[in-house]
Amino acid sequence: MNTERIKLVSAMVIGDGSLRTWKNCHNYAYSFSQIATHKDYVDWQANVLDGLSKVTVRYYDSKISKDGVNHQAHYKLETGAHPFYTLLHNRWYNGRVKTISLHDLKLLDWQFAAIWYMDDGYRLKSQFSTHDGNVFLCTDNFSHAEVIMLQKAIYEKLGVPFDD
Repeated sequence: MNTERIKLVSAMVIGDGSLRTWKNCHNYAYSFSQIATHKDYVDWQANVLDGLSKVTVRYYDSKISKDGVNHQAHYKLETGAHPFYTLLHNRWYNGRVKTISLHDLKLLDWQFAAIWYMDDGYRLKSQFSTHDGNVFLCTDNFSHAEVIMLQKAIYEKLGVPFDD
């Protein structure tokens, strides 16, 4: 496994990607969903993962759930199980909770950050000029200590300061 692929998949995992396994399967697989208008990003991820294990992309129409939530049309990408995903799972998860892999965070560069931003980032549109255009990364699932580690890594590697 080359470092470039490890970096790309790690960047996908820190964002919206997840690693899961099935009962009686000892290896993990990668899974990712994205709204239909971002099909090009789903295709790019499928291309990165192709050749490692089987990659399946399925389309789901929009629907309103029983609790009234409007679910947009989206694509779901899933891979087959592979020891590589198990290795990443062991580094990125504490039990069933996604954490920060300090090992993989060493691979943080502008490409890593761009992938993460495509999953979990947004630009603020605000009536206040001091806030308009600020960039945010959604890190709600990480602990405060992990967010501080991420801020430090982003500043050290990219020179970009982030507030918490």
